[in-house]
Amino acid sequence: MPPSISARSHPRGRTMAALTARLALIAGLLSPVVLGSGALADEPGALPAPTGEGPERSYDRDVVIEEGHVDAFYLIPDGDGGVRLALKDDTVQPHATRAPEDVELHVREQARLAIPQPPNFPAELHEREVYHLPLTQNAQLLWPGWESQPLHATDFRTTDIHVTDVEGPGEVFLWTQDSWGSQVVPLLNDGRVSFPGTIHQSYLAHVHAHWAFTEPGDYWLTVEAEAHSPQTGQTATTNTSEYLFTVGEFLRLPGSLSVGGETDYEADDLVELFAALDRDAVRVPSRDAVDPSWSWQVGVDGEWQAVDGQVSEVFAAELAVGTHQLRAVASYGDDGEIASEPVTITVTESEIPEPELPTQLILDGLDNPYAAGASLTLEAKPDVLVDGATYRWETSADGATWTAVDGQSGPVFAGTAEVDGQLIRATVIVDGQDVVTSDPVTIEVVQPDPDPVLPTELLIEGLSNPYEPGDDVTLTAVADELVEGAVYRWEVSEDEGESWTSADVTDETYRGVAEVDGQQIRAEYRLDGETLVAAEPVTIEVREGSAPPPEDPPLEPGICWDEVRIDQGHVDAFYFTVDDEGVPFLALKDDTVSPYAVRAPEVVELHAKEESLTEFPAVSAVPEVLHHEEAYHLPLTQNHNLLWPGWESQPLRSTSYDTVDIHIHTVDGPGEIVLWTSSGFGGVASLLDDRSYELPGTIHQSYLAHTHADWAFTEPGVYYLTVNATLTDSETGAEFVTNTGRYAFTVGDDLPENWQDCVQRPSGEPRPPSTDDLTEANAGDVSVAPARVHAGDQVTVTAPSLRNSYGAAFLHSEVVHLTDWVLADGEGSFVATIPAGTEPGAHRVSVVDANNELVGWAALEVLEARPSPEPTPEPTPEPTPDPDGDHTPGDGSNGSGSGDGSNGPGAGGPGAGGPGGGAPPQCLAVDQGAGGPSGSGGDGAGASGDTDGAGGNGAGGPAPAGQVVYGNEGHFDFGPIVEGGAFELQVKDDRTAPPVWRDPDTVVFVLDENSRRAADTVPEELSFIAPPGQDIWMIQQIQEAGVPWLGWNTQHETIVNGPGSGGVQLTLDSVTGPGEVAVFMNGNFGSLLGERVVDIVGGPRSYTIPANTHQHGNWVFTEPGDYAMAFTVAAAGESATGTLRFSVGQNDPSSAAQISAETSAQISTAGGQSLSVSSALARTGEEAEDGAEDTDEESEEETAEQADQPAAQSLPSGWGRTADGQPCRLPNTGLSDNSLSVGLAGFLAVLAGATAVVVSRRLRA
Repeated sequence: MPPSISARSHPRGRTMAALTARLALIAGLLSPVVLGSGALADEPGALPAPTGEGPERSYDRDVVIEEGHVDAFYLIPDGDGGVRLALKDDTVQPHATRAPEDVELHVREQARLAIPQPPNFPAELHEREVYHLPLTQNAQLLWPGWESQPLHATDFRTTDIHVTDVEGPGEVFLWTQDSWGSQVVPLLNDGRVSFPGTIHQSYLAHVHAHWAFTEPGDYWLTVEAEAHSPQTGQTATTNTSEYLFTVGEFLRLPGSLSVGGETDYEADDLVELFAALDRDAVRVPSRDAVDPSWSWQVGVDGEWQAVDGQVSEVFAAELAVGTHQLRAVASYGDDGEIASEPVTITVTESEIPEPELPTQLILDGLDNPYAAGASLTLEAKPDVLVDGATYRWETSADGATWTAVDGQSGPVFAGTAEVDGQLIRATVIVDGQDVVTSDPVTIEVVQPDPDPVLPTELLIEGLSNPYEPGDDVTLTAVADELVEGAVYRWEVSEDEGESWTSADVTDETYRGVAEVDGQQIRAEYRLDGETLVAAEPVTIEVREGSAPPPEDPPLEPGICWDEVRIDQGHVDAFYFTVDDEGVPFLALKDDTVSPYAVRAPEVVELHAKEESLTEFPAVSAVPEVLHHEEAYHLPLTQNHNLLWPGWESQPLRSTSYDTVDIHIHTVDGPGEIVLWTSSGFGGVASLLDDRSYELPGTIHQSYLAHTHADWAFTEPGVYYLTVNATLTDSETGAEFVTNTGRYAFTVGDDLPENWQDCVQRPSGEPRPPSTDDLTEANAGDVSVAPARVHAGDQVTVTAPSLRNSYGAAFLHSEVVHLTDWVLADGEGSFVATIPAGTEPGAHRVSVVDANNELVGWAALEVLEARPSPEPTPEPTPEPTPDPDGDHTPGDGSNGSGSGDGSNGPGAGGPGAGGPGGGAPPQCLAVDQGAGGPSGSGGDGAGASGDTDGAGGNGAGGPAPAGQVVYGNEGHFDFGPIVEGGAFELQVKDDRTAPPVWRDPDTVVFVLDENSRRAADTVPEELSFIAPPGQDIWMIQQIQEAGVPWLGWNTQHETIVNGPGSGGVQLTLDSVTGPGEVAVFMNGNFGSLLGERVVDIVGGPRSYTIPANTHQHGNWVFTEPGDYAMAFTVAAAGESATGTLRFSVGQNDPSSAAQISAETSAQISTAGGQSLSVSSALARTGEEAEDGAEDTDEESEEETAEQADQPAAQSLPSGWGRTADGQPCRLPNTGLSDNSLSVGLAGFLAVLAGATAVVVSRRLRA
């Protein structure tokens, strides 16, 4: 019987279209056989199946769009010289280009409209109800149009959009109207107003129109397009796409119903059948989904009768022997029902098979030999088990006569071993018949050994009273009879035998130290915990003399990681800084408090919350080991609700060390720790030197930096990390090994008990042993490597007896503390630094344990300290002429040198105008050609000039007024600060240790070739700012060498504890520059574009920075030149404005120091005219329109005179000049800051040197 369905009438009386969809096979059920299927019966208005070539029709569409703007027919270049038909979705930002087959376009019920007789509607629609999508946008409805303007990038200039087929319950109308809305204007060929038809575009355009659908239901439009080139005569044909418009509220029912399962059964078997629709009931967006009610029917005398109790898609029941016809029925109430084709089930009588009998029987459990009377257990194991089988167990002395054992009828025999050589066998019995008998086993019985002879006397020998304090005491216990397995127990008493303490010695010899006069020692000889014999105690006599050293309190299990728990906010887990004497050490920097705190790793619990549990997708930005896996994720970019751990080595700039290898030696935890970062535009990159992703491993920093990464913990629990680092001076090769830190990361909510237990650090101070005690006899197992070092170098001290425990090291002969208490590693090793002032010669290194007991010592030869390397002088900027052209050279007062004109190492700079060195060929450093305004100490690394060049003022003071620093690379932040009671916007320069806060007007960020991204590498995600074929210059969200790493923060203590405690509002006021600018965050799992921070391409202009936050983003510039970005920061009623300046892709970045984002100046020329010069203008190498012809002769002479003067531009770090004065790039020798005086005279000289060429830039409010 064919399936049937009654179609429900639409609320307005229109029949719903029955749909034909593909048959879904029942693969994966118990049987792969499809027994029967039904399809919708033909109904009035049912759609025929699609015919012809083209894409497969499918309701499986990823996106449903009900409202907003869509270019349904979107013509774009395909990249191979042709044209592609797509769909542009403007309901998301940025817009998405989608395949039409991925989108369902839905016309809501509220689009239904009763049409009277308006002149701007086709006559065919008058006095009818239709679903109308108007020409102008209704924000509550879909607004479909079409667009071909992207083809401007090709030679194509006209298009034809062919809607070749429309299938649906009604008609689809398309038209527009004249300017006054007084008449209908057809849009299809031949003056048609309904599809099918062709939309012709005589020029590339973006178009909207009226759409009308006459009935509710599904409409399938088959569409392709052609593009024509009048220049070449070429015609390109697009792909053919199937569009789906769903109109109004209706229920789309399945097309067929299938039944699967086995068809042949035996009596008493459970009959199981499975019904499946070819697809689930599909709703349109404005209608709720409806689940069918199920029933099963059996054919009886030609009629179908319901089977009681079978009301799901699974039939499960026992059927009588015979043949049965069954079918499944899915009912949708008033909407209709669908029935499967009947299936035939055959049930036959079951056959009772003959039981399989065992053919082999073995006995298991024999455990010879047995002691007489010992328990004996054997198990009979047949090769086939038979229900109801019994066993007969028999014994025999000779193998000829067998006797049954009473009470043993199961498969297990239980008895006792009495007679050596006894034979035992078993027989399986089924239904009273013997089936199989085992081979016999032989029992071996042995008699017990006679009782041993026990000792009756135990003596203690070796007593050698009296002893000197500290002498060794060696005693031996001697028994008159020795017993196998017996041990000794030694005990000591210091209260005349009132109480005894175990000496933890179990052999016959006791070794100790004579310390307490009257101490008693005794021994026992013991077997199996029982005392066989005890010796009389002996008394130790100690001569009077110097009192024994004070005892340290006994060590007890300690508690670590218990002072601070950090589960959100910024932490530099591996933080490398220097102590008051300039010695580097490893610590943890806690930025969750203000001012930040430097803590020992052993007191901090770093916690990954339960909410960090994430299921990772299988994308290129995630290591493969995490694909489709759940793990606890601490992301590369900050999530303010989670811990944000990183590492930092920039405070080491005050030392000579410039590369760092961070060694994560061990990871002890319930799972793996996976560590990685992003590469380029969304790939994954390893941070470990072996290119792996799982810790332990070594992180190599080729330059001092502040770094963050993605962390993933694969299981909840506690992870313990052991970390230290090797610091290297790349110029001299000198290395320094830091202390070792022990870190604990707790992950998730379920933590084990006592996870904070650790080795307790001794409470007292380490005490050196006497040099006289360092004898050959007590050298112990201590070694030092290398055994010959320079003063100031490090050595590795190894004492195997100190494995994983605390100790300390000292240098002799004049005793010097080499370490405080230090925890030795699993080999008993730790690192010590030989003081730089150590006298050359032979020395010894001693080691004590946590009880200040001598462990041992080793010899060490110390050589003279290595000579300190001469400092490399920084290039000194060229002088800036004054407005009158007179040059007054600097006196060196701003630097630490004497200013004698020398350019040698350590000099103060050219000083009083000394000529400096001769000019080398090609590119010259600016300090090699002329005297400078300051000494080489200058402003150091950019700080105030009252200290030497190495460290600047370090305290955050501003740079001297009128000086500009250039940021070629390294870490910077900008943000608010309260200084002198004023709320200000400043730039934090982290290239010094400590960092310096600067006026933004004194900083230029230089984006050179290192920051350029070639057009063919720029991903489509950046199309919102960079069209195809466009190079860009970029500061990435992660730090890279050769590019300034600019972020923002609200972490200055005057902000955290002041107006910024509730967050800070950042606003981009204006931008000056030749191109577009955007700042945005990365998305998750390799997505380049996440949150847009601020930009001038339609994105946000303001952004809220949370309190106590440090963030970085991506900065993109689309054209080379000078940029000025004016920002305002506001918090708690306070606000401040500042301008950030960028030199992008230029040979001479100094011009960027002079541009402004908001002001202009009136400058009087020699001719008395007033020249309005926008301070947002700067030289870019472009020429303005020839407007200089309108100036008078006197002005031209003035301009020419100024053009002859040298340009008043100082050069940034890494730049010099050729012999003819042109700027050029010096060889890259690292990061430096040069100062520049910027004044009105310099600005006039730039204008004059540019021959009064003014290049306009866009100023965006």
